[in-house]
Amino acid sequence: MKILFVCSGNTCRSPMAQALMQKILEEESNTKEIKVFSAGLHAVSGQRASKEALETMRQYSIDLSNHRAQALNRQLIEDVDLILTMTHMQCMQLRNNNPGKKGFIYTLSEYARAGDYDVDDPYGLGLGEYLRTAEELQKMVRRILPLLNK
Repeated sequence: MKILFVCSGNTCRSPMAQALMQKILEEESNTKEIKVFSAGLHAVSGQRASKEALETMRQYSIDLSNHRAQALNRQLIEDVDLILTMTHMQCMQLRNNNPGKKGFIYTLSEYARAGDYDVDDPYGLGLGEYLRTAEELQKMVRRILPLLNK
């Protein structure tokens, strides 16, 4: 299974979600083959993760220094089995533009059955907001893992 996390710029939320999920997958021995990717609807390809995202992930023993943003493209959309967005607006945009994949695109919170709400963008709001966002992402990623192993 291939999962794609999507946010706006692919420098904060989606790379943190990707990294957190990859770490959990590495720690879990009973998971089936799952590959995780991230992209941004408005990403500048090649841009590094924000310094706050780097610092936040360090606190989870994750190194994001090699992350480079990638813009969402048709090939990525076609190559994955599940797309998880950070906001309703992103979800609706992707569903409207990709009707053939509509049943495979959800907000992260919706898919995690954690309610259906936006994961707010911490960009520019300081390390504390990044830490809060990472904690929220980690909880949701843990909630989706059993759903993927069915």
